[in-house]
Amino acid sequence: MRIITWQEIEKGLPPVGKDVSATIGVFDGLHLGHVELVKRIQAGTPPGSRCAVTFRDNPKKNLRPESYQGCIFTLPQKLEALAALGVDICVLIDFSDDFSKMSGNEFLSVLTRGLHPSRVVIGHDFRCGHQLSTDARGVAVLLSTQGIRTEIVDAIVRDGVIVSSSGIRRAIAEGRLPDAERMLGKPYSIDIGSASTARFADRIRILDTAQVLPPVGRYDVVAVYGDNELPAIADIEPDRVMISARDADSVRFVRFSVR
Repeated sequence: MRIITWQEIEKGLPPVGKDVSATIGVFDGLHLGHVELVKRIQAGTPPGSRCAVTFRDNPKKNLRPESYQGCIFTLPQKLEALAALGVDICVLIDFSDDFSKMSGNEFLSVLTRGLHPSRVVIGHDFRCGHQLSTDARGVAVLLSTQGIRTEIVDAIVRDGVIVSSSGIRRAIAEGRLPDAERMLGKPYSIDIGSASTARFADRIRILDTAQVLPPVGRYDVVAVYGDNELPAIADIEPDRVMISARDADSVRFVRFSVR
């Protein structure tokens, strides 16, 4: 998957492909709703032209730091998952002060000049621009003036609940891991490689992680070592997280499997 920065888009790169289909979003956790967006850009789009536009960090981290609980996916997890779903191009945005002041029209104008998409796919609750002033319908109107088709995808519902990243974060923080897994379509995992850790022969102490954590308690987890997996224990305490696992130095992820 090719990574393009927002700065490169602003400088007016040559077209990145023909008949580009793009989807735009934070894609935290790449849950079932996000997967549906990616499926839509795959349909009828030639290989090499499937693009995801996303953020290096969740904008909520800067916009609402007092209520931000942490991310579901680290950036490496997100990029790996997008590539695995068949995305060819990823436009990666740093949510800076300057970027946050752009109107929806300005954002879309810069993006379309750099990507030249023929189609844009967004979720029903998509918003962009300064103070999130441009909603999904507004995006469709703005893009239609450039002859770009917009596809707005309805919410995905599981067990009567709309699938959303904010709902998943709440479920994890409240210890409702089965609910989080249903919305994610996969077990929740902590990216050990992206966390600040102290490693010992059979233990990993997580000193700091950007990811949201379940409540204090002891959890049966799965330690993932590349292609190999082994049972492990996660002790989440108020001031630390300790993972007990064989060959701890080689653990890449810890998965909170509820099955």
